[in-house]
Amino acid sequence: MQDLSQSYQTSEKIRVEFEVAGVFLRYAALAVDMILQFLITAGLIFILAFVILGGACVDSNNSEFPTAALIIFLIILAIMVTSYHLIFELLWKGQTPGKKLLHIRVVQDNGSLATPLSLVLRNIFRLVDFLPAAYLAGGICAMVNKDKKRLGDLVAGTIVVREKASVLPDLRNYTVDTDLFKGKEAELNRGFSDEERGIVEDYFPARIFLYETNHFHSIKEIENEMVSWLEQKTGVKCPDGFEKRTYIISIHTILSGEGGGDGQPA
Repeated sequence: MQDLSQSYQTSEKIRVEFEVAGVFLRYAALAVDMILQFLITAGLIFILAFVILGGACVDSNNSEFPTAALIIFLIILAIMVTSYHLIFELLWKGQTPGKKLLHIRVVQDNGSLATPLSLVLRNIFRLVDFLPAAYLAGGICAMVNKDKKRLGDLVAGTIVVREKASVLPDLRNYTVDTDLFKGKEAELNRGFSDEERGIVEDYFPARIFLYETNHFHSIKEIENEMVSWLEQKTGVKCPDGFEKRTYIISIHTILSGEGGGDGQPA
């Protein structure tokens, strides 16, 4: 079950890396879902038979009861067969029982949670992916596509990834050589209390947590708040085009007593 690492850069210039779920892993999840669908269908048939036989025993002259029960069964069966994946993916944020068991999830191309519209589109095209049988069209498309997308994913702008994103490096291990705070090192060290140093320090584990839980927009919000506070605190503006995380790392480098460097782990 081959999985590939893919990188994406969000509009907030946050680099996101995922392990794209391979075709065989997705087929395994599909097999689990098909088994579950079979068990549900078997259960419905058992209930239908029980209801029809029970109704016939109670009122043998009522021929409408078995017909009504059969119609209800067929409606439920049609909903389950055509909407099983959609219902679960909407309720479980991109996962079916099979996907959940194998720790994969449908997300947008940028790593955010799949939207209801995207989930509807990819499941409508599931019928095309199924052709001519056993999802052959979708499987071939996923094999030749670098992001392992089936036709429904291409239309909906979605991708199936392993549930947990790749480990994000701890930025506290990085130092940045910048002239932003040149000559201000002593002033910065005097100006930050222990509590304020703790706020800067807390940014790093918070960023890792938000990254691992796919809350990428929250990372942007935290960085905006941090930079706004640090600009007021230091009197040094974050230059246009300068990454906010680099600005924060630069201050942390000074407050932690580490030297310059070339952006590599210290």
